[in-house]
Amino acid sequence: MIYRFGLVHYLPGGREVPEGLEIARRLEAEGVDAFHVDAGCHERRYWASPPSTQPPGCMLDLAAEVRRVVRVPVIAVGRLGYPDVAEAALSDGKADFIALGRALLADPEWPRKVREGRREEIRPCVACYDACLGRIQEGKYVTCALNPQTGMERELEVRPAPLPRSVLVVGGGPAGMEAARVASLRGHRVTLWERAKVLGGQLVPGSVPWFKRDYLTLVRFLSGQLERQGVVIEAGREATPEAVRAAAPDVLIVATGGRTAIPRVPGIDSPHVAMAADVLAGTRVAGRRVAVIGGGLVGCETALHLAEAEREVTVVEMLESVARDMFFASRLHLLELLRAAGVRILTDTRLLEVTEDGVTVAGRDGATAIAADTVVVAVGLEVDGAAVEALRASAPEVHLIGDCVEPRKVYQAVTEGFLVGRQV
Repeated sequence: MIYRFGLVHYLPGGREVPEGLEIARRLEAEGVDAFHVDAGCHERRYWASPPSTQPPGCMLDLAAEVRRVVRVPVIAVGRLGYPDVAEAALSDGKADFIALGRALLADPEWPRKVREGRREEIRPCVACYDACLGRIQEGKYVTCALNPQTGMERELEVRPAPLPRSVLVVGGGPAGMEAARVASLRGHRVTLWERAKVLGGQLVPGSVPWFKRDYLTLVRFLSGQLERQGVVIEAGREATPEAVRAAAPDVLIVATGGRTAIPRVPGIDSPHVAMAADVLAGTRVAGRRVAVIGGGLVGCETALHLAEAEREVTVVEMLESVARDMFFASRLHLLELLRAAGVRILTDTRLLEVTEDGVTVAGRDGATAIAADTVVVAVGLEVDGAAVEALRASAPEVHLIGDCVEPRKVYQAVTEGFLVGRQV
């Protein structure tokens, strides 16, 4: 019998470590064969289901505590999909076994790739929950935001194309890279153009906060796959209709992403207004006092990143709550971190104007001024319809995927890229 239990609840009045260790001793005496150790409870679900804001191996020390008092094997769990972390857990004597869950949804071949020394070929888990536990909450089958074949391996098998064709992918974000990867696997001759000097799209600035760095691993994984498969990558290449027609591809896949949405209010073009992506990328440096306009995922993550850099941050969100589009455990932990970092959050509050000294907003109690040295715009992306339409007639067969169709999450971008790459 393997017994999984939370050693500690991390909740006032809940189980503490000494009580948990006594439970382990008594259960071992009654014949339990191994312990699978995690932590938390429903109110602290971000322990048993650790999001990206929990560090890798976040419960290893708890497993070590149990291993110290029992003689039966101890299994560790909790963001152990990093081979070096998993191996250290065993070699340091913190656990006898490690358990993998989401890491195997992202890449079922994780154990084989580790054994064969192919770690750079492991598709990472980014701890987003969008397609695993998030889908379970919706009564849907489990899959993976980064691996659309998970749970549908037979139905979504990638087979060789009956007639190899030339495929041009415009845009090197997650949708474009995944489309290029799968189209290449099918035997097509694939070229990818990216306007920036590096691949990744919005994932490049988005992976700057410490709790989002796994997305940079995703970029490296996809880039590595494209190189191994012989995809021709042309970074710094602008895709004009004339250039596309000159390239004469049989198939054009447009994955140019969205453009930053900008509130239409007075003063929005002031020099102390910056886009969230620019602040994260470091091309704009925020002052001491910062007003973040937009309390979605990007706004909240940017706010936490700035607060941890010792900025005084206020988040302004027009809806009744922030970070609404997140798995509940991830959202719960992010909100706790924002509170701990001293971030002020204003909901049901609308931006009226950017002033020399900050912003004027309207909330439940009327208009008020918020002092800010920097105003960070984080209200999301919007479709650049003119740019997309200009490319529609540039090839005999054209597919649109990702944020250029509708701004959404990495989950949808990767899924659309996979499906189109499999279709062409």
